[in-house]
Amino acid sequence: MFGRASLMCVTLSVLSGALAAPPIIDGCQVLPLDHIFNTRIDDLPVHAQSSAFLQTINTGTRRLHLDLGTSEDMTSNEHYGIPYNIVSGNSLAWQTVHYDQGWPDESDCADAIHGVVRPCINLAGPALLPIPPSPKVEGGISGDSSVDGDHHILVVDSDACILWESYHSTTRAGGGWNILSSAAFDLRSNGLRPATWTSSDAAGFPILPLLLRADEASSGEINHALRFTIQSSKIRSSYNWPATHFTSNGGSSSSKPPMGQLFRLNSGYAIPDNFTVQAKAILGALKRYGMYVADGGSDMFIQGEPSKNWDLTTISQVQTVPHTAFEAVDLAPVMTRAGFSATSAQVPPVAASVVEFYNSNLDHYFITANPGEATAIDNGGAGPGWSRTGNSFKAGGSTSVCRFYGSLSPGPNSHFYTVDPAECTYLKQLQASTPATQKRWNFESLDFQTTAPISGSCPAGAMPVYRAYNNGFTRNVDSNHRITNSQTAIQQVVMRGWSNEGVVMCAP
Repeated sequence: MFGRASLMCVTLSVLSGALAAPPIIDGCQVLPLDHIFNTRIDDLPVHAQSSAFLQTINTGTRRLHLDLGTSEDMTSNEHYGIPYNIVSGNSLAWQTVHYDQGWPDESDCADAIHGVVRPCINLAGPALLPIPPSPKVEGGISGDSSVDGDHHILVVDSDACILWESYHSTTRAGGGWNILSSAAFDLRSNGLRPATWTSSDAAGFPILPLLLRADEASSGEINHALRFTIQSSKIRSSYNWPATHFTSNGGSSSSKPPMGQLFRLNSGYAIPDNFTVQAKAILGALKRYGMYVADGGSDMFIQGEPSKNWDLTTISQVQTVPHTAFEAVDLAPVMTRAGFSATSAQVPPVAASVVEFYNSNLDHYFITANPGEATAIDNGGAGPGWSRTGNSFKAGGSTSVCRFYGSLSPGPNSHFYTVDPAECTYLKQLQASTPATQKRWNFESLDFQTTAPISGSCPAGAMPVYRAYNNGFTRNVDSNHRITNSQTAIQQVVMRGWSNEGVVMCAP
């Protein structure tokens, strides 16, 4: 299967899958694929109070502001944004932190063996954080604990893939740091802060996963949500999932957005063609993933890292977008799904159907569990000749189906699906080792959930899903698979010379 899969062809390139690859920082995936911050929200309904929330932010027009800059020098007056640090926790000398005026009862720290301690109280020894000797600090390094500003320190321990963030961090006479609060986030976990707990952010969020980064924007694709601020007096004194904490000076008016409220750039806003790659990526992310009210601050300020790689034109272009081009998003459809937990940021899978299409011109089959993609194909978005066969099966299970696509040139102009984690990993490795000028499979998304068969059989109560292969590689034509729960449909193509590959998935 591996050798043949690496050369097979199908024939379709339409929309990306619902779950695009999340960001990676120094080998650490930044939160799971199904974390709400990494999940597209462009198909969720508009919040009933959206207009009132926007009126609260500004009765006129308030334009976006990118709270970031091009100077990486912390001593410069032009140093804007929140930087982050990457360390090897196994070889670093962790520094002592003190919460003399802070909130250790809602903080995380580390003990002598660098284990996460929550809350950071009653330790046998000093509280520790993996702060490097000369860290990058928001607003610069200061020894004055009365200094203005948040002075966040963000640290990714790439050995453990744990993100550590501290708030109002200043150096302490005699060594170590004074901080008000700190939080640890396992970047492999969907876990949230305990209810009512802060982090280094007022909403209880991690900062780094929601931060604008220049390398992502320059790639043309940002596959996660962003964070922004409005004045704390305009934030209701309550929080919405996935937030866990709120500021207390906003009152209870329902016309004010709660802490953690999600907004997105509305679908009617047309991103100008002449905008930079970075600007298009930022605005595209705001359409697909949105931005969360994460803290009190200046209205419509979106936070990012300071980087010399920011294009000044990007900043000016994004800052032309008015707040009236946004809408508040209702997360209730996610929160009412089976399997939802208020203590987790995981987005439970939708009970979707996997729909089959056929193109008689190409003699090719294609499946998708994405309703938006299916609609696009119905409307001709994949080109002429595609129509539904009437066959479908339910998505659902504990295993993600990896979806790969080749390319229009050099190919293969095709999609390939596998439920086998080893095969998925193998094809990703081939992608990394094969130049883009040669035929290769490119990981596209985790398309839907299913159950993997065991020794070709499905568990009791599950429906077998079969696969047939047209032997295109040996026939020197585009390869194609038919994946269906219909044995009759499989037999139809087998009679035309296709090979029956047996059970490959188990549907609920």
